[in-house]
Amino acid sequence: MRPGEKLHEELWSEKRVVQPTSHSQILRVCSDAHPDAPWIEAEINELICLAAEKRKEPMLRKLVQLSGLKSTSRGETVDS
Repeated sequence: MRPGEKLHEELWSEKRVVQPTSHSQILRVCSDAHPDAPWIEAEINELICLAAEKRKEPMLRKLVQLSGLKSTSRGETVDS
């Protein structure tokens, strides 16, 4: 063993939940904190309404706003 080399390294904090996956050597790390469900539900309902009304631009603006991005994946800038 070289100086400074670790035998064990923690990759997540105690506040995280670790779940197994289909591969025995891969774990999924999840937050144990639940997001503000009413807030998320309201945003999703707004997106559903915009989609049902086929309002593409307002829907894209909302998705960009929620994601924190400045543009779509195709590089289109969406005005807030």
